[in-house]
Amino acid sequence: MIDGWYSRGVRSRRAPVDPGRVTAVACATALAAAALLAACGPRVAAAGPGNDPSQGPAKVGPPPAVAAGREVVLGEMCPEAASGRPAVSAVVARRALSWSSEPDDLDALVARGSVQAFAVLSYEGKRAGTFTVAGPVEVDTVAPVALGAYAGQAPCATPATQQECTESLGGCGVAVALVAPPGSDDLPELRAGGACVMGDQLLVDTDGDGAAEAFPIAAFLDAMRAPEEEVMGVSARGTACSEPRFTLPGVVPAADPRAWRGMDLVGVVDLDDDGKTEVLLQLRYGDKVTWAVYSATQIATRLSLVAEGEPWGR
Repeated sequence: MIDGWYSRGVRSRRAPVDPGRVTAVACATALAAAALLAACGPRVAAAGPGNDPSQGPAKVGPPPAVAAGREVVLGEMCPEAASGRPAVSAVVARRALSWSSEPDDLDALVARGSVQAFAVLSYEGKRAGTFTVAGPVEVDTVAPVALGAYAGQAPCATPATQQECTESLGGCGVAVALVAPPGSDDLPELRAGGACVMGDQLLVDTDGDGAAEAFPIAAFLDAMRAPEEEVMGVSARGTACSEPRFTLPGVVPAADPRAWRGMDLVGVVDLDDDGKTEVLLQLRYGDKVTWAVYSATQIATRLSLVAEGEPWGR
């Protein structure tokens, strides 16, 4: 079950707003009129999320609990994307207790000045630079794009990983901005993590306790190579990555370049500062690229797909 609502490539689902059943308690006792009037009033029972007809019946049970955290926008910063100028494609937003990849919601944040500056991470997960938003730009892309100025190193500047970074991310990098009132230029402090592949398992510390959790790599994709909504793992306490990586290309290898070009890990980072590490995956299809954001919303060994967005392509 995905908390809130989400978008899956060209398919999207939004939990319908259902005010539920409103009941009114009759206050008939005159002697306690004041107290009873204060106690009376509408009580709304909200319904759970609806189901996408393309995916069959909705799963039974409450949505995963989401801890309170900061509001952020996740994007992809490309140094020369807008006619040779730096720009950020806004991919996913975390607002209150929900994640969103709806283009209209993201566009509203950029257009209204609610996002002023992005912290841009390098391929190794370190702070590479700062992107300052000038405003939205009209482009023919799925996700809204912010034009601006970039100060810092290129995300693929490290010689040891430059070629690998360019091949998997096209020279672009993960960018994260705070949702804040206009005029604020504060940057989020990001806690980046690492992961590794051990056999057919992806090892990553999802709850920041220093012990890894192991997730079967094949479980992240369904039969159509779309991201699964939930991935169950096990505690790998006592097992550690010898060389944890922030980014891992080719976690799932390519098959047919016209249909499936593989899945990469593009980041392990606590986006919303709730103490849980998000796992950012890049799925490369023949005609598009999508980012899937997974988070351990309830327990460390269960990753839920909280959002999927389509950054502007490479």
